[in-house]
Amino acid sequence: MAAAVLSDLDGLLKRNYGDDFITQQQFDPDFISTMPKAPEKPEGENGAIYLGVRMARRQNGGAQNQGEQFRTNAVGTRKQATVVAKINIWAFEITNYAIALSSSATAAFFSGLDDEMADSLAAFKKDENRQCFGYGMGVLSQVNGAVNNSVTVTVDDVMYFFPGMVVDFVTALSAGAIEATGTISSISESANTITLAAAVTLTDNDYIVRQNILTSNPTDGKEMMGLQGIADAGTYLTTFQGLLRATYPIWNGSNVAAAGVSITSDLLQRTVDKVERKSGKTVDTIVSHRNQRRAYINLLTPMKRFQDDDLDAGFSALEWNGMRWLVSHDCQRDTIYTYPRKSVQCFEVMPIKLDDTDGKILSRIPRTDTAEGYYKHYANIGTRQPDAVGSISGLATLADA
Repeated sequence: MAAAVLSDLDGLLKRNYGDDFITQQQFDPDFISTMPKAPEKPEGENGAIYLGVRMARRQNGGAQNQGEQFRTNAVGTRKQATVVAKINIWAFEITNYAIALSSSATAAFFSGLDDEMADSLAAFKKDENRQCFGYGMGVLSQVNGAVNNSVTVTVDDVMYFFPGMVVDFVTALSAGAIEATGTISSISESANTITLAAAVTLTDNDYIVRQNILTSNPTDGKEMMGLQGIADAGTYLTTFQGLLRATYPIWNGSNVAAAGVSITSDLLQRTVDKVERKSGKTVDTIVSHRNQRRAYINLLTPMKRFQDDDLDAGFSALEWNGMRWLVSHDCQRDTIYTYPRKSVQCFEVMPIKLDDTDGKILSRIPRTDTAEGYYKHYANIGTRQPDAVGSISGLATLADA
């Protein structure tokens, strides 16, 4: 007599599914979710908040002889800086048929509509978290080596890329400099390569940016400002918050170039000292990628006491000289930022929300049975005093696991 084996029972066996749906990527908005909100919000003319800033004080004074005339000197310099709200949108589409067939718990892990909305919101927050470390122009990386009709592109760093992302390859940060547009199929972290859906030909050092991010973009970019732009000294932005940095050098950030060396206590202290000397503010926050935190932990000495800690919103932190050291997945691997926490704020017209302008969150796409919706966020990141924001750039990095 033949014994029935498991495959013989396929027709009567049920499938036993788990209770959760696990995303296989890191999508933690670990920095922007903890950023302090400014008390003012951009509104009115130009969608901006205008900040009064003093570039120089009057200098008519000093020691003198009896009866000597007062000195004549220039008056103080007062200017208005502007933080203009940026528009960030994240849209989703789903057919009404798909909504109907995926609405039952017996037919799907979750409601198809709910999952599309939750997935879009997570991706939206992750993208804004990346923007926090840029300079408004949507730069994701640069091409590392010329590409001749190939789907494989070696880049400087793959950390900001995801499958399905559409990117432009440009020779310069202007809309007319686009060499190619491609959709990312896969990413190799170990090889620092991206694979595209179709072959492209590219020039070494081409910028890789979000699709259409350079089309009709303002001088400070379409994206929110980030720490790289705030701490800059004219390398990325000649004009910051409406004021020329060359005209007002005090409007530069407090950058220290590491020139490829590894992080040291001296580099950290030099940067903190530079910030505090220039701005008069006390640094209480350090932010870096895990790579630089690991590099510094490798240099632990009895002179420095670190203490592990857990903060809200997924942050891991340690302490250096009484300053909390925050770690973000989206911080550049070769850069460390130092600043007083309240010196960098989110100037927000409205928080992230589903658009419901016409009284509903879903609209039917004309002449289709498909619904669409979108999240929106009107905000920008800014500072009242850029020289209170320091950075150590060009640090040596460790090999990742």
